[in-house]
Amino acid sequence: AVGEGQETPSAGAQGEPASDTASEAGTIADFDQLSIVLKQVIEERNLQDSIEITPGDDFTFIAFRDRVFFDGDGPVLRQEGKELLDQFAGVLSRANGTIKEVKVLGHTSQFNPERPNNIRSDRMLSAQRSAELVIYLQSRNAVSPEKLVSMSFGQFRPIAPLDTEDGGERNR
Repeated sequence: AVGEGQETPSAGAQGEPASDTASEAGTIADFDQLSIVLKQVIEERNLQDSIEITPGDDFTFIAFRDRVFFDGDGPVLRQEGKELLDQFAGVLSRANGTIKEVKVLGHTSQFNPERPNNIRSDRMLSAQRSAELVIYLQSRNAVSPEKLVSMSFGQFRPIAPLDTEDGGERNR
């Protein structure tokens, strides 16, 4: 989730030349504009089936619906995930002045809903996954490092039901 900051937007942000695509335009000086620009990027890249943007009061929640970042049992960031993060990093960097923090929430899924995962490996995997995304965003200078927060939930706060393959994939 991306949270709104208290900083005042820079005065020079207005009047910058517009570009052909939302991901390449000028500074995003208003936090409410961030979700609009993110939605435009998703549409430009035809990613509506993979990414959901939900604006809220002082936050924008971004949910990725498939296993674009990781394979089922590992914390290694996939090339496809890096490419997607590069697109989002460009937008986030333009809104750095209005972002208070970026929380990356790591989840895992259960292979067999009847049998819980090993507690240690489950918690470690979700922590490694969220840390990998934060490290990648930081390496791309997407937002100031102190604004990046890595959180992990393992299988205990699923974002989708675990009783289907689709639900399991959404929790990766």
